[in-house]
Amino acid sequence: MIKILGFIFVMLTAGCSTPGKPAFYYTWTQYKTGVEVMLDNEPQYKDGFDGILRLDDKGEYAVMTVYYGGDLSGHFGYVTKASLEHWITLYTNFLKWDPTKPAQTTKFNIPDNLSWTHKSYDVEYQFMNGKKLFIIRKHGNGNWFVDFSVLSMDEANITKLNEVYIELRERLK
Repeated sequence: MIKILGFIFVMLTAGCSTPGKPAFYYTWTQYKTGVEVMLDNEPQYKDGFDGILRLDDKGEYAVMTVYYGGDLSGHFGYVTKASLEHWITLYTNFLKWDPTKPAQTTKFNIPDNLSWTHKSYDVEYQFMNGKKLFIIRKHGNGNWFVDFSVLSMDEANITKLNEVYIELRERLK
């Protein structure tokens, strides 16, 4: 029994446990981005949640994820090399957006290529309480106890996110 437990311990920790990859086999590595994602329907979470970049080990895709207690509770911004520029344009246009000009397009429908249902979700630029907000409205919750259906980020966080996605130009294949 001790030999079996020792073997399992060595197999789970040898070579596959790095800071962004737990001691189990995943085909991606996770990176902290410094992006803070807020939950609009859950005001008690005033500090928000860390936006974690999940990058495929082969460089085929990347996605921003939000975890709640170790469970993947939300995601957005799934990109491949072909769709990366679309998301960079969304972020850049948000940063250039002038809320005083109502003629600009501020609502977009994004296909969700990562979820099981492949439902689309909405992205919207809003101006609330003196702040520009990048709002993501999902058509599903993703968690039983906390509502992750409406995610938002302010201008400073979108600036960080835009830089992360620009860096992906070099990393996606």
